[in-house]
Amino acid sequence: MTKLKEKRNKKEQQKDENEQAMPSFSFRDLGLGSAKPWVKVVVIAALTVAGTMETIFWVKVGWRWLYPTTTPAANEEVQIKDDDDDNGEGEGDGNSMKS
Repeated sequence: MTKLKEKRNKKEQQKDENEQAMPSFSFRDLGLGSAKPWVKVVVIAALTVAGTMETIFWVKVGWRWLYPTTTPAANEEVQIKDDDDDNGEGEGDGNSMKS
């Protein structure tokens, strides 16, 4: 009976080597197996924030790819002109009356 079990174990090991499994992820693998609960909460919160930021980034990339802007004015930078610089009349806060 032990030979039969050994054969089964060898077949299972070969089967496991052929299949590509996802790597395990746990707090123990990270070295946080015996960490305090607040450390685990901080790690989960940081991963959640990073995941949310990445999701928002890829949604924006997809949105720009699917719905590009069609107007050329939307792609150009807005230039604000200062009235005092253009007409050369006096200095001040722009509230003086002009004739």
